[in-house]
Order: sequence, then structure tokens, then C-alpha cells
Amino acid sequence: MTDAEGGLRASVIHQVKGEETDAVLVIVPSDARTDALVDAWVSGEHHPHIAESLRVLYVAATRARRLLAFALPDEAYDRIADLLKNKGIPVDFEHSGR
Repeated sequence: MTDAEGGLRASVIHQVKGEETDAVLVIVPSDARTDALVDAWVSGEHHPHIAESLRVLYVAATRARRLLAFALPDEAYDRIADLLKNKGIPVDFEHSGR
């Protein structure tokens, strides 16, 4: 999200609900929740306890008008890249390959 002067703005997702901007970077942290979130994202099925995380991810992704980027933990990268490619979503992937 950008501020009023056109610079960068970092926000938590709940602060940007209802807003839009040209470009959004969504950072998916590498923590205990990530595997469950990625499993639910890929499978389309989830337990109720992960539903809020999926809604937050949706809100984050839908703030972008033109460009959406995800910063993913290495262990999630290939799974999400395959999912997006299989869904026919136009993407440009760059992986650090650490």
C-alpha cells in the first residue's frame, strides 16, 4: 500500500481491508501456521481453525489492482507455484533457491 505522498506503506492486513493499491506484496511467514495454510490453499479444503487465515490471505491478495507478489517460505514455494500454474494464473516466478 502507498501513503498519500506515493511512497511505500507497510500494514497488517486488517488495516487495509476495503482499500486498493496498484501493487501488493503479501509476506507469508515461516512459522507453525504456514504448513496448514498452504495445505488448505492447495487442497481447497480446510478445518474451521484455518478459515480465518484463509480469509486474511484473500483480503491481502484482493487489495492489488495490477500486481500481486507473494514472499513465501522455501518449503511452500513449489507447492504454490504449481497450484497457480495449474490454475492457469499468469505468473512470473523468481525463487531465491537458497
